[in-house]
Amino acid sequence: MMTIRDEAVLLVDWLNLSINLKSQRLAFGADLVADLMQLAKDQSASHYNARLARAHFVSENFSPQVEAAIRNTLLAEQHKTRTAKEQADLVLVSPNMIKFTHRTRVCAAQEAGR
Repeated sequence: MMTIRDEAVLLVDWLNLSINLKSQRLAFGADLVADLMQLAKDQSASHYNARLARAHFVSENFSPQVEAAIRNTLLAEQHKTRTAKEQADLVLVSPNMIKFTHRTRVCAAQEAGR
């Protein structure tokens, strides 16, 4: 019998997030990393009865302060893209990865229930 753990993964497109925040004239920095991690932990636990297992922050560039904040978390990894096209590809691929993972999890749960 396959066991299924309820784990959540936080995927952050840092480039588009920062562009959006700047366009709204909102200040942000390294503290946003901790805020996003805490929000993901809280949402996972309260709405999905899951624990945050990993976090991935993706961008072409990170400030040194943001890089340090990501490194200082236990669950987060930083991924630097080489080009804007690679960044755009990630935006397109991420939802498909989530759909595949969800579909796989549902199929495994159905098999385990037999």
